[in-house]
Amino acid sequence: MRSGAIHHRIDDSETSLFSTRSPFHAKPITDFSYRPAIAGYVTIIVLVILWVAPVHAAQLVIPKISGKPGGTIAIPIVLKDVDKLAGLKLTIEFDSKLLLYRKAVKSSQASTLMYLENANTPGRLAVVMAGAVGISGREIPILTVIFSINKNINSLKRTTLTIRESQWMNDALEEIPHTTDSGPIIIHGGA
Repeated sequence: MRSGAIHHRIDDSETSLFSTRSPFHAKPITDFSYRPAIAGYVTIIVLVILWVAPVHAAQLVIPKISGKPGGTIAIPIVLKDVDKLAGLKLTIEFDSKLLLYRKAVKSSQASTLMYLENANTPGRLAVVMAGAVGISGREIPILTVIFSINKNINSLKRTTLTIRESQWMNDALEEIPHTTDSGPIIIHGGA
């Protein structure tokens, strides 16, 4: 059968898909001069991605506070970069010779979470918060802890609220990894 198309004779041994001469066969590249350039581009791309989209880790922060003997201080417990927080368990220890626990006040941002506290042991506060729907935010002052400062302090004192336990859960009941940072409490005693 002849047609008007030009026919070429193809030698299967030279153009087989499995032949080393085939244009479709991947040949190993032995010229490695391009690798430093590619490595440089990859490094630049990774750095740009990290710069543009920084990773924010969840964090519990207690800011620096100061007060005077006989006075009252309100210390906010702030959660940063939280996503769908549905449960929180905190154990906070403090120097009961310097600070007297008065109360803790749940913030409006945490209104959907139920709240329980235990301050029966001097120098220790345990807090549990839980809810069916998680809360999210960049910076949530979840709780304010109020203390009276001992009126008999006659010199400058420095103390902290020590976070002994901090466990967070999201609304899928998965633990939320986070860090803690507790700033100092400065008491300006004396004249």
